[in-house]
Amino acid sequence: DNGKPMRRIPPLNGKLALQYSKSKIFAETEFLFAAKQDRLSGGDIDDHRIPDGGTPGWNILNLKAGYVWRSISVNAGFQNVFNQAYRIHGSGVDGFGRSFWATLLFEF
Repeated sequence: DNGKPMRRIPPLNGKLALQYSKSKIFAETEFLFAAKQDRLSGGDIDDHRIPDGGTPGWNILNLKAGYVWRSISVNAGFQNVFNQAYRIHGSGVDGFGRSFWATLLFEF
């Protein structure tokens, strides 16, 4: 241990989720978060995928729900409900802004 940070160490991050389901219906709330990471190695400082000074902390809220009827499933959700700007440390790509998605599945 030389006291210097190792390269690409992710910050504290996680996911908390609550799900309700009853027979054919479900709903879920998902909270994702990451602390800031400003303890960077020399390689991280030179890495263009990591913002100057490190990656800021963030938190986002996702919502989804679904319904199943016979062989048909309908699911829909909102990602990043509050349109929070965020980036996973070291990815070099910003995360999704607020978005809506839906799926319709037929099984036979």
